[in-house]
Amino acid sequence: MEKFYAILETDTDDIMDESTATDLNAKLSTLFVFDFEAATVLRDWDGLNEIVRKAKPCPLFSTMRLIINEIFELEEFDYEKLAKYIRCMFQAILGLDDASALQLVDQAIQIAREGKEAGNQLPSAELEWLVATSFNHAIDYYARGEEEPCHRWALKAMHLAEYIDDGGLLRDILQEKFAKLQFDGAPR
Repeated sequence: MEKFYAILETDTDDIMDESTATDLNAKLSTLFVFDFEAATVLRDWDGLNEIVRKAKPCPLFSTMRLIINEIFELEEFDYEKLAKYIRCMFQAILGLDDASALQLVDQAIQIAREGKEAGNQLPSAELEWLVATSFNHAIDYYARGEEEPCHRWALKAMHLAEYIDDGGLLRDILQEKFAKLQFDGAPR
């Protein structure tokens, strides 16, 4: 993998045409998916960040989302494993690509909603982690005075919290905390 990646890091214009470079990038993207899965199984959380960083030029996020979608479409898939993939992917991409991380939260919301309708649920611990991390990310934006992303992330966290099987307790706590925040000098 390292040699393959090293070839692509060199000035490819001199050694290969555009179609060859595109083909190699697509293959590298596939290798990154396997690396991602291996790092997840080995619980190499630091390695996930490195994989995502290196995969920036490749469509890793799109590929991983497709894998998550394919897992979800299987009739008898493992909700716990799916939730771990979502959490690992979210953890790896959050600091690198805010828009993609938001898309992943939307995907988690969709999976949680459809699972609840079908009588299956994502594990509460995984959902709680995603909710807490998303809400904390909103608070980070609040602390920097960035109102719009703060609202966006807080609303996603509260929406996802609706699918935790706690009678709405976490959702209510988050709504209460969010209501206490002041925007433009006025309480929300």
